[in-house]
Amino acid sequence: MVRPSIPPWNIKQGDVMTDPSLCRELLKCAITPAEVDRLRASGCENLYLQLAIHLVGFVATCNVILHNWYSLAQKEEEYQCFKT
Repeated sequence: MVRPSIPPWNIKQGDVMTDPSLCRELLKCAITPAEVDRLRASGCENLYLQLAIHLVGFVATCNVILHNWYSLAQKEEEYQCFKT
């Protein structure tokens, strides 16, 4: 029998992530204690390098998503002008 996974936080359906304490709880429970130990053992320099790589990737991804979203909005606007 497979048991359903129970999340380790007290966040409930309908909670809105504008409350900093809820956001902190979610982030605090997002990874397992074993993963925290693994990261701590990797050393400060490696943590810094990993953070830099992931932040740059995050910013680049956001840039592409926003560019695509803006382009789609422009195409939709142009389509609506031709439609009328």
